[in-house]
Formats: sequence, structure tokens, C-alpha cells
Amino acid sequence: MVSRETWGDQTAEVKGRNTGEAGNGQRQCVEFGVMALEADIVLVGHTHIPMMLRIGDKIVLNPGSVGLPSDGDPRAALAVIEDGVPRLERVEYDIEATEATVRRLDRKALPATVVDKLSHLLRVGGARI
Repeated sequence: MVSRETWGDQTAEVKGRNTGEAGNGQRQCVEFGVMALEADIVLVGHTHIPMMLRIGDKIVLNPGSVGLPSDGDPRAALAVIEDGVPRLERVEYDIEATEATVRRLDRKALPATVVDKLSHLLRVGGARI
């Protein structure tokens, strides 16, 4: 399944993920909750998947993740808000250096299986193979 959220020329694509479409009642609950907030831009997180959408006159924004994005793009995901206008961006960083740092961590604190999984996630941006 491929899910897309589009805002202007920004498109977030999630490959191989079941995004769990909300039923009409759930959507109305979320929309009501967002609309009740006294904010123009509502920041959310947890999914590590960058997305931006409009609900009424509000913008709901998930910047993604700088170190562990989960949308199949290993570049750092972030959001910039300038003059009240949000945008999603991607930035290259030295993934190999980050992976090398993870591999040097104390094995008692972080078992080899966890290090291997984390290294994989860094290289593929959380995408499933």
C-alpha cells in the first residue's frame, strides 16, 4: 500500500505501510479535537513519518524524524516554519558516521541484535524490505 499526504508541492509517501484509514467517526473526533485547539499549526509526532495536512483553518504537522525517519527515506526529516508558513524538508547527513558511532556503543547497554537493527533502519529510513 502507498499512502500520500500532499501539501502544496510537498508530498510524503509511505511505502509498504498500512496507514490505518480512520473511520468517519474517528476522523470527526480528530477533526473536532484539532479544531478546538487555539493554534494555527498543530505539531504532532510519534510516527517518524513527515506529513502535513489541513483540517479546517488549522495545519497539522508531523516533522518526521531527524535520526530515524520511518518512510523509506534515510535523510533527516524536519519541518521549518517561517513567517507562519510551514514546509517539510529533507537533509543529507553522514549516515555511515552515525552507524559507526552506534556500533561503538557498549554491548552491555545495547545488544548486538539491537545495534544491527538500528544500523539497518539508519540505512533504509525505516522501510520494510
